[in-house]
Amino acid sequence: MKKMKKLNETIDTVQIQKHLKEAMEKSGMAQKGVKFVDYTGTPPVKLHDVVQAEVKKLTESLSDVSKPFGKKVKEWGNFVKNFKDKIMLTMIKNGDNAGFVPKSNSVHINVEKLGTSGFHEIGHAINYNSSKFWKTMQKMRVPMMKVAAFLPLVALFKRKKAEGEEPNGIIDRTTTFIKNNAGKLAFAGFIPLLAEEGLASIKGAKMAKPLLNPEAYKNLNKMHGKAFLTYLGGAVCMGLAARAASWVHDKLSAPKRIA
Repeated sequence: MKKMKKLNETIDTVQIQKHLKEAMEKSGMAQKGVKFVDYTGTPPVKLHDVVQAEVKKLTESLSDVSKPFGKKVKEWGNFVKNFKDKIMLTMIKNGDNAGFVPKSNSVHINVEKLGTSGFHEIGHAINYNSSKFWKTMQKMRVPMMKVAAFLPLVALFKRKKAEGEEPNGIIDRTTTFIKNNAGKLAFAGFIPLLAEEGLASIKGAKMAKPLLNPEAYKNLNKMHGKAFLTYLGGAVCMGLAARAASWVHDKLSAPKRIA
């Protein structure tokens, strides 16, 4: 993000706003009702202050002895549900991130500070609005990553079968399969994310090419490539973590046949 912001410093804000508007029109996203929300000129807010204010608000509410317990539980649930979104929105307003929000079908960005990432975010909007397959892939990103994060636990606690021992029952067969293929399955959980992010960058670059000068376009592709490598690195690390969890368990506890 720091490198993307540095790239953005070489491009005129008014020009990039114009180019992004053209990209919205030419891609058909404006016609499909995709909203483009630009936070240019928004005063920066310290992330720490937002976190502190939200936690303080929740703490004061939960400490109210006159409030029913059920309502407190509901407020806690809402806090957990909305906290991440508030943090992300603050980062976007500050120009430290950008995003496409499927729920509101909208691109959110501070063009002044991070306008060059707008093409990638419009790419996400195209994926969501122009293809049922890619819309599904976009929706699968978070659930599949949660599954990938769970697999190392299965690999860590599942006992390795003794030589010649066969799995018994559907749960045993399933967990044994997960343990034996934990690394591959954990990596596979990131495939929707990798595929959808990669395609968003490709579509974004395609829109940007006729609008940016050659040097800016070249740098944009470099940034897209580096951003993709962070996702790929996360997928590889998750796969290695799952494989390592299984290996550690096997080293600490030799397989025994259970009668």
